Amino acid sequence: MSSPEISNYLRKILDSLSGTTSITSILQQIRDKVATETTLSNVYTRLGTLATETTQANILSQLQSLVGTFGQAFVTVDRSALALSNGNRYEINYIYSNISDNTTVNMTLENPSSSGKILTLAAIEFVVGGEATLTISKNPSVSSTGTQITPKNQKMGASDSSVGVAYRSSTLTVGSDAQNHLSPSGKFERILGSSNQAPYKQIDQGNTMALQLYNGSGATYDMEIVVIWDEEVVP
Repeated sequence: MSSPEISNYLRKILDSLSGTTSITSILQQIRDKVATETTLSNVYTRLGTLATETTQANILSQLQSLVGTFGQAFVTVDRSALALSNGNRYEINYIYSNISDNTTVNMTLENPSSSGKILTLAAIEFVVGGEATLTISKNPSVSSTGTQITPKNQKMGASDSSVGVAYRSSTLTVGSDAQNHLSPSGKFERILGSSNQAPYKQIDQGNTMALQLYNGSGATYDMEIVVIWDEEVVP
């Protein structure tokens, strides 16, 4: 069996396990480990045992054996939890006070072209007392950057700073690939996505995400925007 065939076999095993993000996140490490094996007999033995397992716990045990030194780091901890543990999760938020009906507030998050990092969104939240629409777009036309916001590290005591550059109350025009998300009247908070579902979940170097929150409630409200993301070194 060649290395590509082994990789395909591993993918079939992992794909058959629904809802096990921590397992699928180590697929690349497993494939890399298999690709460097010089004796395939050990791989055959492990794969044969893996194919007969029926419980998740036993499958995880076999995967740890196959991955070797990668096992503890990648089988038991998913990428999102690892980012928080390493002090690489950040947040920006701002409360816009007394926003009149038919008014839009803006926020931008930029990943500079020379950052060396990838920004992976964990969640976008917006809070409003009445009906509102959030428009998310990328690479807007910004005529005024507004007031800069300093991202906060979500690991208390961590000293690392974010590469992300954020502004609120910018003056901008919606960028490409715009998405609209509605918060119906009476719904206080709307959370978009999770670590694997947030819109534009990856902001590559040299790209900017724009957030425009429109108050369509017919009344004056305070409104809040929250953005949470993880940072990883560009591979």
